[in-house]
Amino acid sequence: MSNIQNKPKLTAKQLVTKMRVEKGISFSKFSEKHAEKYLFDINNYLRTASYRKNYQKYLNGQNKGKYIGLDFGYLQELSEIDSLL
Repeated sequence: MSNIQNKPKLTAKQLVTKMRVEKGISFSKFSEKHAEKYLFDINNYLRTASYRKNYQKYLNGQNKGKYIGLDFGYLQELSEIDSLL
């Protein structure tokens, strides 16, 4: 049995929308346009998004499954620190 999932490739704009809508990630430190440019030019989604696992999610209510207090700027900074190490 394989655990491979066929997921469609998304554009940087689609990834930003998915982070905002489905994951509850905010864009107050940097704009969504900045995030799109960052994902397209500088880094890949896999590396940046991997750091979201360090944040807690809502367990109940209308925001169930979304991250609590997570901003894209935090993910970007963690990704940059990791690349320096």
